[in-house]
Amino acid sequence: MLYIWGDIMSSMDIHLCLANKLKEKFNMGNDFVFGQILPDLKAKSGEGNTSSHYLKECIVDGFLKRLPDIERYEHENYEDLRNFDEQKLGYLMHLVQDTIWYNDIIPKYAKYLPNRRFDVLDIVENKIIPTSEFSRRIYSDYAMINEYQKNSFGYTNDYFLGELVESDLFDEYKEIILNKIINPPISKSRRINYVTSKDSDKYVKYAYMASEDMLMQYVKRKR
Repeated sequence: MLYIWGDIMSSMDIHLCLANKLKEKFNMGNDFVFGQILPDLKAKSGEGNTSSHYLKECIVDGFLKRLPDIERYEHENYEDLRNFDEQKLGYLMHLVQDTIWYNDIIPKYAKYLPNRRFDVLDIVENKIIPTSEFSRRIYSDYAMINEYQKNSFGYTNDYFLGELVESDLFDEYKEIILNKIINPPISKSRRINYVTSKDSDKYVKYAYMASEDMLMQYVKRKR
């Protein structure tokens, strides 16, 4: 993939916050928590976000969107999901949450051009800018928003590490976890370019609700 979408591998803290709230409500284990960041870990390890996030392209109102193909994921993992494999369920929740982000939040800041893959329409500035510049700006926002959401939920990096280290996959992704979650790069800028705390709160609310609804379907099937 030659262009960047600005929202892959940069919101693992928020996924972990959501995972823990769902874990508490549905009495899940730490495999469920690990599953919620596994798509980003796979993408960062070289698999690529198209594959790890089951992305498919579609044109909406003349602009390009890439959304997780949740139906394909459920079809390919039907037996494991039906048997309540917690890691696979966590993975599914990540895709559900990313769908909210891709579909409802990112288009508030930028819209992708089908015929100009290296450019985006910056909604805030109302002009076309390089995709790389949009990514740089929004990654800077993520560093602050991740910290804000962790504090709002009352979680710490050490708490997350205690959960993740129990997974059989921890050693495989140890370096990424330590460098991207436990000791993440610090943004030099404290300026918000796009993602305000209000926007992130709205996202968390609706991402949690969508995840809760999806997970409830599998809980009912288990019964």
